[in-house]
Amino acid sequence: MSDISVAEGFIQDWGQCPSTEKEVRQHDMRRLLIAASLLTFAATLILSLVQAHAGRWRTDYVLNVPAVTQDRQVLRFYDDLIQDRIFVLNFI
Repeated sequence: MSDISVAEGFIQDWGQCPSTEKEVRQHDMRRLLIAASLLTFAATLILSLVQAHAGRWRTDYVLNVPAVTQDRQVLRFYDDLIQDRIFVLNFI
């Protein structure tokens, strides 16, 4: 059975309840196929968004310049202060 005939059968049966055991199995398989397709789409979308977000704040985006603390220690801005941390910058 091709994908087109499965889709056409699903559209034709949309408002009807399956009456025989074979129709129930076909209906369940269609629902499973749709659920698996949606799950695959959602997982792909989530993974692509996570990868896009993770690659956003790398060293080529944020400068790794020397920063002086209030205790006069010289630290690298990205390597020592930002890398692998959640941070908020506030400029006055």
